[in-house]
Amino acid sequence: MKHSYGPLLAFVALIAISGWYINGNIDASLTDSQARQEAASTTRMEAWERYEKLVAEGSIPSAQPVLDFQFEERSDRVPALTLEQMIEKYGYPSEAPPTASYVIRLLDSDRVVLYEQPFSSFPGHFSVTIPWLSDAIYVGIFDHDGVIIVFQPLARVPFDDSPPSIEKFLSHP
Repeated sequence: MKHSYGPLLAFVALIAISGWYINGNIDASLTDSQARQEAASTTRMEAWERYEKLVAEGSIPSAQPVLDFQFEERSDRVPALTLEQMIEKYGYPSEAPPTASYVIRLLDSDRVVLYEQPFSSFPGHFSVTIPWLSDAIYVGIFDHDGVIIVFQPLARVPFDDSPPSIEKFLSHP
């Protein structure tokens, strides 16, 4: 009985070529991914260098440790305001509005208010940034009637090491 290995060899060759092609694409996409990571790292480094240069020139003040609160307000929910995320980072505190519908309070271990920042809400997503106080243990967010919206410990707040956003300082002389 004769065996024909021609089709089998052709199949093995096709698999080998396909494997090389697939691995080539995987290697290429890993290289692309590494290039994107390096570009992001370079961009972050350039942003820090730009920030440090502007601070050294006296064009902007130095950033400080802050807490950045990401909120969403929707009128179809009770309460309408939801805290989506809280991040510690370097930046600049938000300015207090002339009228406010909410207040953020940082409290110590005895629940004594160390700092408070009034703020107004906006439909949709918005953020409020306040100074970070190392003695603060809790954060409370209250509405204009003093009703607690959020009250939680500040333990395990993530830290973002991105350079501070300086666009608002550059656009306003």
